[in-house]
Amino acid sequence: NVCIASKDPDKRTNNKSINKLKKNKIYVNLGLTKSLSLLYNRFFFINKKKNRSYVKYKLAISKDFKIAKSNYDSKWISNASSRKYGHILRYRSDAILTTYNTIKYDDPKLTIRTKNYFKYKNTIIILDRKLKINIDSNIIKSSKKRKIIIFTMSQNKEKIGILKKMNCEIYKFRNTGKFFDMNFILKKCYKLGICSILVEAGSKLFTYMYNKKLIDELHLFYSKKIIGKNGISMYESSKKLSFKKLDHLLIERKRFINDQYYHYNM
Repeated sequence: NVCIASKDPDKRTNNKSINKLKKNKIYVNLGLTKSLSLLYNRFFFINKKKNRSYVKYKLAISKDFKIAKSNYDSKWISNASSRKYGHILRYRSDAILTTYNTIKYDDPKLTIRTKNYFKYKNTIIILDRKLKINIDSNIIKSSKKRKIIIFTMSQNKEKIGILKKMNCEIYKFRNTGKFFDMNFILKKCYKLGICSILVEAGSKLFTYMYNKKLIDELHLFYSKKIIGKNGISMYESSKKLSFKKLDHLLIERKRFINDQYYHYNM
């Protein structure tokens, strides 16, 4: 007997091994461990079936489900142990996607600050509709050390020229309003050879991508700290996001001192 967990979604190899086994009179039992196969190879299945990059979204939230204070200060929410694990999540991803607003308020470095890991491993993908990014930001200053990809709707030729000279790749889209077509962008990223993306951004992008069902994994660091009613909510909608509805999607749970970590397979 031969057990095969699931069919290969790659059209180039789909069913070939199974047919060879059958032609040689070997009995094939298909799908006995299908659920485990889908779980362990989920990024590959998304890549091949949806022809786009696999998406992980990382958020640190307070006890009252806020991601930042009203002044956008968010660096104090999670503890050092949680942040250390966040660097491992970066290492396990091909790229990190963020937004102009996140860079504007946090000026992150988005490096891997864990021993024995290359600091600038990740490609950085930036969504900047009006191309307002500061060329003196930490991200842009690292453009000689790693690939920086910027998606924009701006026609500012001067700014585009400056960024290209600084080794940034610029992809322009027709101005279609408030949001980019994220499904199209994820398909473009996959064409560029990016199989998995870790999103480190705010509530607007999270709400949009969650509603569009474009999040494949949710990595949630839950702190006991309380921000209050003036804080920025993780989910911008009149409808509340019910975590009870996500319980059946939970595949991993950890504790980092006082922080709880939840890993959902969406």
